[in-house]
Amino acid sequence: MGVLILGVFLYSRVNLNVNDKKEVEYSSISEPEQQNENAPKEYDNVFDFPLDDIIYPDPEAFTLIKNAYQSIDFYGTFEPGNIEHYDLYKQHFKQLVNNNEPFTKKSTGEKMFIGEYVELKGHSIFNPRGYYYLFFDVDEDDAPELCIVTNTGCTYIYKYNTDSNEFVLIHELSVSHYGVNGTNKIRWDGVGGTWLSSVLYKYDEDSEEEYSVRFFCAPNYNEKKGESEEVYMAGLPHYTDKSKQVIIPDKLKEQAYLDTGYEIYYFRITEEQYLELSQDYFEASRLADVMRKDVTYTYDDLFNSCVDRGIKDKDYTVTIESFTENGSYVEYPQIEGLTDKKKQAKINDILKEQVYMGAKTYMDEPFVDFSNPDYVYTFSIKVGVTNQDIASFHYYFDVYGEVHHEDGGVSRDTTRSYGVTIDMKAGEMLDLSDFMVVDERLINSTDGSNLETDYNSAVRYPYHKFKDVFCVYTTEEEKDNFHSYTSQEAIEILKESV
Repeated sequence: MGVLILGVFLYSRVNLNVNDKKEVEYSSISEPEQQNENAPKEYDNVFDFPLDDIIYPDPEAFTLIKNAYQSIDFYGTFEPGNIEHYDLYKQHFKQLVNNNEPFTKKSTGEKMFIGEYVELKGHSIFNPRGYYYLFFDVDEDDAPELCIVTNTGCTYIYKYNTDSNEFVLIHELSVSHYGVNGTNKIRWDGVGGTWLSSVLYKYDEDSEEEYSVRFFCAPNYNEKKGESEEVYMAGLPHYTDKSKQVIIPDKLKEQAYLDTGYEIYYFRITEEQYLELSQDYFEASRLADVMRKDVTYTYDDLFNSCVDRGIKDKDYTVTIESFTENGSYVEYPQIEGLTDKKKQAKINDILKEQVYMGAKTYMDEPFVDFSNPDYVYTFSIKVGVTNQDIASFHYYFDVYGEVHHEDGGVSRDTTRSYGVTIDMKAGEMLDLSDFMVVDERLINSTDGSNLETDYNSAVRYPYHKFKDVFCVYTTEEEKDNFHSYTSQEAIEILKESV
């Protein structure tokens, strides 16, 4: 009953530019002229590493790391377990999610009902139909576990013990950077500032960590060199059982950088070496994103109907692509498998374009701009409803940095999110106004004062009518400088005001 968890800080493959290769001089810090005797080689965490001064180790270090990574299986499968037992487990898990049975948190031993679990409930009333569910054999015990996925991308994994008739919360993936990569595998996609970091955790049958593997890419402006660079670091696998630790020759250990918090030895590597080491991880993540859809259900799909594995409700698949630009990490969805390749290309152009056009400023101008390396974005994508009729996606990004503009304005850390829905039959993006109509009673509503809006008022004029607040006109005679939107056009303004 081994539980393998893969945590990674990159949701899908990072498309780094391997054409801009630089010659690298390998140097041993054991050479007196390059060794800084005053600089400690042990640090509390990787964010304390002296990026300006990190040098490349002897070539033997990469051979050591490569051999260690070849023992790691990054690929996962979503094993169903014994399907004959599905109905039994669904009945029990339905009691759990409907707040009828308590569960125990493995991390603390605390017992509670799911409606009391703050991390899952958040700031709203717990609603079982407000989540997605993964249902498959997570820990390879031949029985399905239940993964509850929130609308913010967090995942909570529950196990049901038939012998004791108890539920246990075995994994709390309480930040959205986690992604379930299959049976015994979970990945972490995360960014610390502008860093792109990847971690693989493997757990044993008791959900205790067996080993971890970590590597990262850190954009850095090297003040000593006066230029920007990418610092690539690979950590050796860390085993809980010390007897399994990779033996590091003394000469190479002197050239390593130790994260004492996790007891991970890191070595600097080239971009080409980074791509070689991480290739399997990113490919495994991409495949997992596709396979996960086969075990993803709504509440009604899972608990109010039979689990019909292998039955598809659409003739396409969704993949999450990514790229980096000026320190920013960007994800965007793409469609694969449509027979109409022209329509597929059109849809994919729209989905990628929405990275740039989806978020707007208060002046209705595109918000996203990757040109400034001091203002970096981190995008993540969540897939919503996908069927023969529509495909919906949630775009979310964090922005880090501070930029002073010529007009005196300042851009600082912020977050944005927005939805994109595609009409899969027409190959067009749907706006809210395409499937929603404003009720005439709302259009003609007033504040009950029977007063008109005084646009000539010296002070900010009070609005008395819905039409005035949202600049709506219903006849051509009403159209003027203060009423410039039709009822349907105003829906987009209404959406922003909610």
